[in-house]
Amino acid sequence: MPAALFLGLLVLALAVSNRSHAATSVATVGDSLAVGVGSVAPSTWLQLGRTGTRAAQWLAQGWWADALARVGRSGVLVASLGTNDIRAGAPASELAAVLSNLQEAADNAGVRVVWISVANKYDTLPAFTVLGLPHIRIAGALTPDGVHLTVAGYKTAASQAMRRV
Repeated sequence: MPAALFLGLLVLALAVSNRSHAATSVATVGDSLAVGVGSVAPSTWLQLGRTGTRAAQWLAQGWWADALARVGRSGVLVASLGTNDIRAGAPASELAAVLSNLQEAADNAGVRVVWISVANKYDTLPAFTVLGLPHIRIAGALTPDGVHLTVAGYKTAASQAMRRV
């Protein structure tokens, strides 16, 4: 077999092999807390967060479906949603119902969700407790507004999320 042909076949075989072991597609989704996590996450992660958004908007506006399609089957969404819902007065049970719908859509799409919950003045923990959804819990490291994380807090959240991806 000529050397050039052998090298060509070897390169083709390696390309096909690498395609089957491609990195998992990951995206941060959700409100300003997700935007903050995305700002310190690996550069390979898609940044799909939207400041000021509520969980139900992610369903109604089609943003969740778009995120699911963008990461594809076996992808991962790192999600922070609910802070703006609680701030607007939504009861934990209402938020839990929306989060459940989001999780169900992800399950049906074959996408894993790594949920992030921040211990802040608009705490989403009661909704996660109602659902029994596993999540990363970030406490402390808040900015003076009592809602958003410091850079160190976002780095902690991103680091913990990376271990679950």
